[in-house]
Amino acid sequence: MTTSNRKKFSFRAFISLYVVISFIVISISGIILFITPPGRIANWSNWTFLFLTKHEWQGVHTIFTFLFVTAAAFHIYFNWKPIIAYLSSKFTSGIKIRKELLASFIISVIILVATLGNVPPFSTVMDFGDDISNSWGKNLSEPPIPHAELLTLKEYSEKTNIPYEEIISNLKNANIEVNDSETTLETIASQNNLTPAQLSKIMLAEKKPKVAISEGGGYGRKTVQDVCEQLDIPLEIGIERLQKNGITADSNSKLKDLANEKNVAPIQIVKLISETIN
Repeated sequence: MTTSNRKKFSFRAFISLYVVISFIVISISGIILFITPPGRIANWSNWTFLFLTKHEWQGVHTIFTFLFVTAAAFHIYFNWKPIIAYLSSKFTSGIKIRKELLASFIISVIILVATLGNVPPFSTVMDFGDDISNSWGKNLSEPPIPHAELLTLKEYSEKTNIPYEEIISNLKNANIEVNDSETTLETIASQNNLTPAQLSKIMLAEKKPKVAISEGGGYGRKTVQDVCEQLDIPLEIGIERLQKNGITADSNSKLKDLANEKNVAPIQIVKLISETIN
């Protein structure tokens, strides 16, 4: 085959195909991220799906989204004249396209407002995703402190009320040497082919760490029963404490809903259950 007969590389075709492929990738990664466990659980247990961690799935989704937008811009550029000609012919031939454009705009605004207003069925979709995401906490270990893997050994010792010397001793018994109290749990776990959750069990030697109540604990997703179990408080006691503060709840009541009724943050409901409210 001569050079003249070979087909030249078509950048236009390449862009069109890449738009399709990247659309498929961001659709799949978006669905996976919709059902992944919260970051505090995923990172603590080194959760993976199809051999990728949540952080890696987020990277794939973000990069392919940026490239999809870039490729789509090139696609519009290459097809600018046909697009303009098509729109011009529709607008000049009648008002049908204008009605369709107006209807599309109005529906988009309605969906946006309903989603932000937490109105069914859009809120139902989000609640469904939250339920799946939160269900991972039943099977995976949850850190005593949100994103505890980012804490240094010294910080973890202070926040869990476990003496630092005891933690170091437990690590040495497991043949894990640590020479710097400022090393994070994530780093130590990675160096020893462990998850932060597995490392924590070694450090605490079956002791139960103190669970800290702090922002970022994902309390809005939890039920009253979930919080009582996490704080090691009998469910009956937790419900009774809420009732004392004028909040009617049962074991399956979501903290997000209780907080909305009182116009407070979910963490305030947790503090009422634990009786640590100021």
